[in-house]
Amino acid sequence: MAPVTPSFRTATAAYLALAALWVATRPYPGIVHDARLYAFQALHVLEPERFGDDLYVVFGSQDSFTIFSALYAPLIDWLGLALAHHLTLAVVQVGWLAALLWLTHALFRPRQLAVLAAAGVIALAPHYGAFGSFSYGEPFLTPRLLAEALTMVGIGAVLRQRVWIAAVSLGLALIVHPLMAVPGIALAILSMRPPVRVVVGPLAMLVAVSVVLAEWDLEPFRRLLLSFDDPWFELLRRRIPYALISEWDWGAIATLLMPCCVVILALGIGEPAERRLAGALLGVATLSLLISYGGGEVARNVLILNLQPWRALWLLSLLGNAWAIPILLRLPRGSRARQFLLIALVLNVLEYAVAFTPFASAATVAVSLALYFRERRNAAPLPRFLRLTVIAIADAAIVFVAFVLLVRIPILTEPVGPAGMFARLLVPLSSVSLIGFLYHRQRAAARWPVPLAGLLFLSALSVNDQRTDWARFVTAETMPDDLRTFLGQSRTVYWEQGLELLWLGLRRPSFYSCSQGTTAMFYRDAAMEYRRRGAALRRLDTGDFTDGNEGLCYPTERLDTQGAPSRAVLTKVCEDLPELDLIVLTRESPDSPYRTWQAPVALPLYRDGAWQRYTIFYGYACGIVTRSPSADPQSPTATP
Repeated sequence: MAPVTPSFRTATAAYLALAALWVATRPYPGIVHDARLYAFQALHVLEPERFGDDLYVVFGSQDSFTIFSALYAPLIDWLGLALAHHLTLAVVQVGWLAALLWLTHALFRPRQLAVLAAAGVIALAPHYGAFGSFSYGEPFLTPRLLAEALTMVGIGAVLRQRVWIAAVSLGLALIVHPLMAVPGIALAILSMRPPVRVVVGPLAMLVAVSVVLAEWDLEPFRRLLLSFDDPWFELLRRRIPYALISEWDWGAIATLLMPCCVVILALGIGEPAERRLAGALLGVATLSLLISYGGGEVARNVLILNLQPWRALWLLSLLGNAWAIPILLRLPRGSRARQFLLIALVLNVLEYAVAFTPFASAATVAVSLALYFRERRNAAPLPRFLRLTVIAIADAAIVFVAFVLLVRIPILTEPVGPAGMFARLLVPLSSVSLIGFLYHRQRAAARWPVPLAGLLFLSALSVNDQRTDWARFVTAETMPDDLRTFLGQSRTVYWEQGLELLWLGLRRPSFYSCSQGTTAMFYRDAAMEYRRRGAALRRLDTGDFTDGNEGLCYPTERLDTQGAPSRAVLTKVCEDLPELDLIVLTRESPDSPYRTWQAPVALPLYRDGAWQRYTIFYGYACGIVTRSPSADPQSPTATP
């Protein structure tokens, strides 16, 4: 057997550390967030007659814009939902990491710098847009993850001047998830810096063809000739504020600031190919925001708002994070810009680990950028006042993050446990430190990094499965018999925070949930029906609604009474929604007849500043609630 070379040991340790970093920062939560929507769409493909009346698909489905469900549905039919999701996610994540390394190796030389860039992409906050709704490299299965991988392959192929590979991969990304692929295609074209006539001609032809297809009333081009009316647009403003730039908060700006400042630094000190890509990236990001605001909010064009051009920010976030560590190493030793960038990166990793908006790292990286421009123009030391000011900013940012850690760690530790929190915090910092030690200090001959990296990987892997008992329960192959008895003959059911149980466990439609409102952006009829049902159900003050007008759910109606709704409220809801058969809540309404079901595991909900766990659910049948109290069954738990 040939002797193991130091360089091989270094690469092995580095890639193991990268794997540990990925596993620690992206623990498996089960079928959550948007993974529920795509799992449901695949189930709808398998059994359209069972789910055809669900609010999410009855007026139209986002499946018409992607081939993902056609690929996902057969796997669910073959393997079962839980295994199909977990296995497909693992395969796609491995492909995502391979695509990331393909991209960073194309962008950075030498190899060590490419690995450090990949570490930055994984360890730093991946969010883009507002309200923390979206991030690249998600820990659950959606077509976005696959489209991101294909887009990275395409951009890496452009950097290598392999046009056909770029065309195929970007074309595949387009049919998997157009919203993620379109900015990648634009970036690939602009980074090649073609002559204006090469771009303008095909672009004009594309617009002309789109208009013709719109006149022929073909989807999605017909939306080019449609505009949002006031009721529809107002619902979007209240339910999907992340889609409207004018509704973005300071958190969105803070999230954008870190990668944006790093990309600007890359324009100044990057290699020629990096500077071309950085310039094209800033151009695509700026243009996407202008089109989103002008076409989507001012003109209220349905197609433009549906395309959400601002989603191009995922590339700004990813590539900005890729440049972060290489830029840090290229800044002059001892420069204050380098010191502040290092502080910003550490703070960003910690803020991401505890799921907090990166305010502190954003402020610190902005100072780093300002110091870079000053040091570039004037090598003289900072005046005493400015020196004290920037030190005060750094100290304030560090103290702020320390306070955030003290507040957030207890909240996050409860659902994931101490071991999960340990992996979430220390494994990323340890993995990045190990990779930096290997390559920056050039200790290739050391033998201990390989077992250390392996230990980090195994530590992260041992706590990677962070599904709650409820998440496991709702994807079980069989449901308890008493649960079906509890539902009885009810055809339409509103279950508070029970979307996963109805969709994934019981395989039946859900009458209403916060998540089903995402379809309101694409179909006006769905938006109006969502508003009608929400206007009645929000009196119940459940977790499917939000306080005030901020948030991603329809706002609740604040009542004078607190706690469970009264019988009068339940009666009013049932009268406003005559098609609704059963309301299932986590709270008991003492003056209303109800039936109960005790779940084998608890549903965890974060409510009133603490985690609450519910095992008893109360079912209020509209046919009984709306009767005269004298006609109530003898027992409040009687099943009608």
